Amino acid sequence: MDWLNDIEYEDLLYGDVKLIFDFCGLEVLKSLWENLSGMTLYLSERSLNEMKKRYILKKKREPGFNVKQIALKLGVTEGFVYGVLRSDDIDERQGKLF
Repeated sequence: MDWLNDIEYEDLLYGDVKLIFDFCGLEVLKSLWENLSGMTLYLSERSLNEMKKRYILKKKREPGFNVKQIALKLGVTEGFVYGVLRSDDIDERQGKLF
């Protein structure tokens, strides 16, 4: 797809393709076209949120752990961080009592 460098094409981009180009650049767009052309993609935040939770749980045992700093770093609320910490403190065996 090197031929794209030889023409003006930016005015032809629209919708999702334009967003990918604007935020990720031409190389990512070309890679998507070459490898995933014709596919419908949906990028859910669910996987990203699960990774954020795992990061919080990993960092909570480190010296100097600070909820505000973690929230800022991950772009989440303090409530999100506290929720992850609370869910990790729940003893899963309690559910088996009933």
